[in-house]
Amino acid sequence: VRFFSSYSPEVVGSAGTPEYRMHFKDGNGNKISPWHDIPLKSGELFNCLIEIPKMTKPKMEVAVKEEMNPIAQDVKKGAEG
Repeated sequence: VRFFSSYSPEVVGSAGTPEYRMHFKDGNGNKISPWHDIPLKSGELFNCLIEIPKMTKPKMEVAVKEEMNPIAQDVKKGAEG
């Protein structure tokens, strides 16, 4: 994960497992929701979240039903990962 701002990731669990979660923190260390709290645009740059990183197969998703909407491994039937 590459960050060019004051946001930082906090990973819980092992990648590729149903327990994996990537939470986000603001510049003050407070947990935030990437879904609601990271603005689309910052100056001339756009912020985005990538669900399937280049050269990978496991799909990640925003866990919209969990508090602060962490990024989670997609564990739906038929999803690779």
